Amino acid sequence: MATWRFAFAKKRMAGIRYLPAGFTLVESCMVAVITPVLAGTLLVMSQTGLRVWAMTEARLNSLTEPQRALNRLAEDVRNADPNSWSICQAKTLEFTKADSATTIHYALNGTTLMRTEGLVSQVVASGLTEFVPTCQAGVVSIKLTTTVASPAVGGMPVTHMLQSKVWVRRAL
Repeated sequence: MATWRFAFAKKRMAGIRYLPAGFTLVESCMVAVITPVLAGTLLVMSQTGLRVWAMTEARLNSLTEPQRALNRLAEDVRNADPNSWSICQAKTLEFTKADSATTIHYALNGTTLMRTEGLVSQVVASGLTEFVPTCQAGVVSIKLTTTVASPAVGGMPVTHMLQSKVWVRRAL
């Protein structure tokens, strides 16, 4: 214990000043200014990231079901008998499968795209605003349109359009 007191007294006599541990007023003011600026910057960046996330998620969710419907419809058209188009007009498409005599009927009822194969009907997609098939020799063009409210645009409706051209396989 005496050694410690002696070392402290020796340094004091040599003119070494001991400052109390802590922060100065200037350091405290700098921290008080810089911390809110950094916190505000991080807040703005995180809000922008969340807004982009919500916008992307809404688009993805709104387009997933119509894209599946378009893929299903395209696969059915590829497997259709090229000479079996009985109805091809706005909101309705009807044809016969090439490998069987089954008739497939697609129709837009309100906002729901229905697929009927034989006597079995099923919902292929909902929330559609337009279904326009266009049939030409060996090629079927299909346009599906859906309108959804996007949170990125303040809840305003945004229209997404999916289009596809499908070539009908030739009969073997």
